[in-house]
Amino acid sequence: MINEALTPKPNMTPAPHRAFYRAVSKQRWSVTQKRELSFWKQCDAFKARQTFSNLYYLSRLKPVFADKPTNISILEIGSGPVCVSQHIEAEQYTYVDPLFDDYRRLYPGVLPEEAVYKTAMAEVVVLPESSFDAVICLNTLSDVHNPELVLNKARQVLKPDGVFVVSIDVWPSW
Repeated sequence: MINEALTPKPNMTPAPHRAFYRAVSKQRWSVTQKRELSFWKQCDAFKARQTFSNLYYLSRLKPVFADKPTNISILEIGSGPVCVSQHIEAEQYTYVDPLFDDYRRLYPGVLPEEAVYKTAMAEVVVLPESSFDAVICLNTLSDVHNPELVLNKARQVLKPDGVFVVSIDVWPSW
């Protein structure tokens, strides 16, 4: 016997995802955000990270997008002030980072002008479902409050034939 209450109905919206795994503590997340901001306050941090991103990330991203049309929409989660995806030809860019207000104070006029900015944690940012052709998440999952919810948010906002690019840099312990 099939329980009709548990059987999905056509056009039924699935329930929002709840994390199976526990998030890192809010204190640890707060420490990580302070450490991130401290890094960006260093006098040469922006130029150094921009150079690294152009050499390392773009050389890996450009082949992924080489055969894509230029009218795509890109979401970059945890972009920092560098916003690597701005160097990929697209029609729309959306950037999500909880520290955008700080980045604007530290680096006035540096953020790309033709973009949408969401100053929020990626786990809770409000974005339309199936609205992005590409989601890019570079060196971010280790700094979020709940990586599982971020991955599920990426899946939720990505179009069915979209591209998800994720990179996790591994560094020695702090």
